[in-house]
Amino acid sequence: MPCTTSGCVSPRGSRWFNRDKLNFFRQFYATFFNDPPARWLFGTWGSHNLMWSNDYPHPHSTWPKSWDVIARDLGHVSEETRAWLLRDNVRELYKLPALTPVAG
Repeated sequence: MPCTTSGCVSPRGSRWFNRDKLNFFRQFYATFFNDPPARWLFGTWGSHNLMWSNDYPHPHSTWPKSWDVIARDLGHVSEETRAWLLRDNVRELYKLPALTPVAG
């Protein structure tokens, strides 16, 4: 994420000017799962640094109905936002390579 003392621009083009917010987004990630109210965060927090989780293998995990929970909790967001929440933020956090689609 390109940052200067006056702000930074995320990979998705969002711009932050507050230095505290810049430090927050550079250093803090959070997860959520089985949490319908989490959708309210997207308006104020956005989808940056949030990661959906199914909490597997714990007993209160959403698995094996994870796709149903994703549809319920993330069905209202764009495909791009859903990709960031389900895949891209964790890839960015752990500096993982992009996945190569497997031919089916």
